[in-house]
Amino acid sequence: LQVIEECYGKDTDYYRITESNLRQAEHEASEHAPANVSQDVSQDASAGGNGSGTPGAAPAGTPSAAVPSATASHTGTSPICGLKLARECWNAYGKPLIADKYPEYQGRIAAGLVGHGSECYGFDDDLSRDHDFGPRFCLWLTDEDYAAIGERLQADYEALPQSFMGYGPRESTARAQGAGRRDGVFRIGDFFESITGYRQAPSTNNPHEWLMLDEATLAAATNGEVFADPLGKFLDTRQGFKTMPEDVRLALISKRLGMMAQAGQYNVPRMLARGDGAAAWLSIGEFVQAAASLVFLLNNPITVGYLPYYKWRFAALRRLSSRMATRLADVCGQLETLLRLSSAACYGGAGFGEGGKGSAPVAEKISQTIEHVCAEVVAELRREGLTGSDETFLEWQRPYVEEHIASDAACLHSL
Repeated sequence: LQVIEECYGKDTDYYRITESNLRQAEHEASEHAPANVSQDVSQDASAGGNGSGTPGAAPAGTPSAAVPSATASHTGTSPICGLKLARECWNAYGKPLIADKYPEYQGRIAAGLVGHGSECYGFDDDLSRDHDFGPRFCLWLTDEDYAAIGERLQADYEALPQSFMGYGPRESTARAQGAGRRDGVFRIGDFFESITGYRQAPSTNNPHEWLMLDEATLAAATNGEVFADPLGKFLDTRQGFKTMPEDVRLALISKRLGMMAQAGQYNVPRMLARGDGAAAWLSIGEFVQAAASLVFLLNNPITVGYLPYYKWRFAALRRLSSRMATRLADVCGQLETLLRLSSAACYGGAGFGEGGKGSAPVAEKISQTIEHVCAEVVAELRREGLTGSDETFLEWQRPYVEEHIASDAACLHSL
């Protein structure tokens, strides 16, 4: 646990599951130990918390009678987030189901909630509960185990109560049914293939395959939480997708630098000068998307994850920016300023604004903000040893970054 905390931090599945395994081992040991030892272990587990990373969740090994009642309601309390609801549902229904009907597989089945859906990112709110929200979780099996019990376990999962803690039954949209279902029993490889097209992460020797996986796809494959993984098979597969090869990360950093230079530093002022508000607005959008991606790439996906798809892009960027020691933490606010000002700059007109000053002052503010963000990016590249240049036009930083790419694969290098 100390090594995991030092290398990856406490807010990781590795830490939570290892700690949960420790608590379960302590629980098992306390049942077979002399009374004085059992008391010591019990006190130690109490001091250490439940080990699940979720307040109120039952410790591993807790009898099913100790978990929250399935009839408990959220009425009168603050709404529960989808990940916590999934964990509580797993503790109340999933674990007892496996213990009662599949005891020989207790040490082999992984459980959690990962994939598509706002709750998998931790961004769900009241507005998220009109579809595809409710008590649910995923069970992941090896190919061998799925062949033996997969269909039977899926039938048992579907027979579980559809309402829990005052939530449900879940109203599934068409896209979350059949082959696109978001919960239930899966082969590990099938689950990742349904999201990424790959049963396991591409090889580091195939960088072109990594480049075909956009960040939003990788975010969906690596988000959420894993509640249990006794074999470690699911976590190993998922970690493969989190561990983007360094050459690929550097190639993407170079691409983002190029787009920020082309769209933001070069085309935004030119399109504004031409009076082409639509082109200027699109250029600002391209700059913002590239900059948001760059923040995640420079903070390294293995540590902070990937930038999700557009709907949750700023929610994820705000959350990352609020963390301690985040690189380029203030860029998020500057990008939001660009979006806020873009309407006035692109469509304000000659008489726009207080005193009829027109949109020129706002356009100037946008150009200044873009240059400020780019200067911060250069400073960060220098801190990381990726460049020795002070040039703030980001296109000229690309060769310096690409010098650090070890592979000579053409897809990793700019023209």
